[in-house]
Amino acid sequence: DVIVALLAGTLPEVAPVEGSQEHLAKLQKWMQSNEFGHLQGPHVLLLKAYLKQLTTHPRSDELYALVRQRLPRVSLGTVYRNLDRWQREGVVTEIYCGDFVRYDCNVSPHDHFLCRGCHRVWDFDRGHSAITAEVEVDLPGFRVEGHYTIFYGLCAACQGGSNSLS
Repeated sequence: DVIVALLAGTLPEVAPVEGSQEHLAKLQKWMQSNEFGHLQGPHVLLLKAYLKQLTTHPRSDELYALVRQRLPRVSLGTVYRNLDRWQREGVVTEIYCGDFVRYDCNVSPHDHFLCRGCHRVWDFDRGHSAITAEVEVDLPGFRVEGHYTIFYGLCAACQGGSNSLS
């Protein structure tokens, strides 16, 4: 169990993720390091492990609940502070889904699909190249820093199930 290994003080092997070599190297360094003098207690290691393992693009409250199952004394503020710091460092991406934010450990260029029924998010790779941050915008005073696309609709389960919104 990855979590037991983390709590025992060992860093488990992580499953490979898709992305550029640069991002993969950054992610590996992030998983193993104590950068910028921040404490790397069990709560931070556990949060990193969950973010790396989950492909569900978890919300902060979902991550908090998972970490709290193993470490009941962790605070919600600890989860928020670390997610914010990692987003600023470029190792996680915030995906804005209306009234909630989900987190993605895969920061390589890819799109997402958001189901309006169950609110789950999936990676969706169309094989497109990244648009650079230097894209010119027709509005004076704006600077594009990045982009992502979210396709939305109903997943296969919600199309035929009781979650259908038709």
